[in-house]
Formats: sequence, structure tokens, C-alpha cells
Amino acid sequence: YEKEDQEKLRRAEQINQADAIAYQAEKFLRENGDKIDENTRNKISEILSRLKLHINNRAFSEIENTKNELLRELQNAYQNMTSKENSQVNSEAFVS
Repeated sequence: YEKEDQEKLRRAEQINQADAIAYQAEKFLRENGDKIDENTRNKISEILSRLKLHINNRAFSEIENTKNELLRELQNAYQNMTSKENSQVNSEAFVS
């Protein structure tokens, strides 16, 4: 039974982690959706939808892959967003 319990615990943790990442992705899109390009926003939304579907279906192998894909896309979007903001600040400094 111990092995079964460990597997149930691992799966519960996997779902909890994926749920938390899905929540963070939704929050990121709400707060920063206007600061990222439409293609990136759509890609994040599509991956997020797939992740939620896998969570609901308890497709554990797919949850892990999709969660990692979403994390990569969020990281890229955040980096692009901050580099654009830094570029705007630098160009505004030259105009002043």
C-alpha cells in the first residue's frame, strides 16, 4: 500500500503544482496582456487551455509536458516584456 500511497501523493502534488501555474498564467495575462504581443498572448492562452484540460482529465504524463511548455512561454513573454520596457525607458532618457 505504501507504494500506491506514494503514487497518489505524487499525482496530487503534480495536479496542485499545475493548478498553481495555471492560476499564475491567468494572472499574468490579466495584468500584462496589453503589454505582450497578440501572438504570444494567444499562444499562452492555448497552452493554458490544454493544461486545464489535462488536469481535468487527469492525464498525468501530459500535465507535466504542458506545464513545462507553459512555464517556458511565460518566461519568454516576461523577458520580452521587460526588455521592451527597458528599451522605452532608455529611449525616453535620450529624448529628455
